[in-house]
Amino acid sequence: MKNATGRVIVTGPAWMGSGIGSIESAVDSLLRQVHEEVLIAVYSISRNAIPVLDRLGELAQTGVRVTLVVNQIARQPGPVRARLRDLAGLGCFALYDFAPADGAGFLHSKVLVVDREKAIVGSSNLSWRGLVANHELGVMLEGDIVADLAKAIDSLIVAGQERGLVCGPLGADALIDP
Repeated sequence: MKNATGRVIVTGPAWMGSGIGSIESAVDSLLRQVHEEVLIAVYSISRNAIPVLDRLGELAQTGVRVTLVVNQIARQPGPVRARLRDLAGLGCFALYDFAPADGAGFLHSKVLVVDREKAIVGSSNLSWRGLVANHELGVMLEGDIVADLAKAIDSLIVAGQERGLVCGPLGADALIDP
């Protein structure tokens, strides 16, 4: 059995102030603790989460490896696509588009892994609603199980590429809007 510790994190007015940590604070905290690597697999990113993307860019510029797998980049808002285009040009930033050629299926995960040692898994997208307003639930994990989460994202990328579900890593030129 894998070793793990965790704590519940939430968003939404009914939970806030109840002594349970917030998802937004947990994301911020983990992104301040990174030493080597960040892995994210996410369904949706809103323009209100561009500061999170900016932080990922700052990390990549310091040599931290950042891997971001996004569901159907073409369906993300224009300002998000523009920021992703900028980030895709950074050497330590690997961007993958989960976009099945046949249009079937979605990447619906919401996972953030830091240094393969700490992670957040939950229901929150990278959006103002997901990080603040909606009633979302997640767990912040530490321990051996986190390495398995990282391996699952690695596997998604490799197997997804083999099956035509994932494109990438994408360069900035691949994200030019028509």
